[in-house]
Amino acid sequence: MKAQVAIEFFVYASVFLLLVIGAIAISTLSQVSEVSQKESYYVKEVGRSFSNAFAISYLGGEGFIYEYRFNPVILDKGYKIKVNGVTGKLSINYQGSYSNYTYQYDIPKINYPAVEVPISSGTLIFVNTEDEIEFYSGMVSYCEEYEEDSRCNK
Repeated sequence: MKAQVAIEFFVYASVFLLLVIGAIAISTLSQVSEVSQKESYYVKEVGRSFSNAFAISYLGGEGFIYEYRFNPVILDKGYKIKVNGVTGKLSINYQGSYSNYTYQYDIPKINYPAVEVPISSGTLIFVNTEDEIEFYSGMVSYCEEYEEDSRCNK
């Protein structure tokens, strides 16, 4: 009789333990899915905003200057933006918690080669010149090129 009680106890304890392990596994998997979904959403939005900044600068016409401010990190991690004016593509690359995210966006086809956008300052200055869009990382680099601009004398 004592052996039967011990066996029943271990069977019930084993079933309970398996249920607990299953619940933990399911909650962990759903958390991974939610984090990945959140990261993907943020990366897409950052990419869209960068492509919009290029489009605004292009549509502004010659002489148009656009100051674009942004967060240089997504969820406390850095990312890379590359543009190619010849093909008219902008790509964003972000190494997330569980996977790597890369998205491409269309931008105006203008005269500049494939380059990585300097994002460390959190500000880009877009200048629409005769045949291209120049971009500068922050006001310091912009003012080095355009000293006569009234914004540089502050």
